Amino acid sequence: MNFKLKNHLAACLAEKGIRQWQLAWRLRMTRGYVCRLCGGSLHPKLKVALRIAHLLGKPVEQIFQLVEEEGK
Repeated sequence: MNFKLKNHLAACLAEKGIRQWQLAWRLRMTRGYVCRLCGGSLHPKLKVALRIAHLLGKPVEQIFQLVEEEGK
């Protein structure tokens, strides 16, 4: 079984009216890091995922999901 981390970070930010640079500032990280997270090319460490969930007021599972890849 292979799994893939899927994220809804960009949609969650849009829903809350938060821009990537604002999240980066709150996390004390670069905007480039947040941009790569939103694009799915980078996976957050657990601590970062939990901080993002806390800042957005959502359970971490609503932002980041582990899904099984089909056909593998």
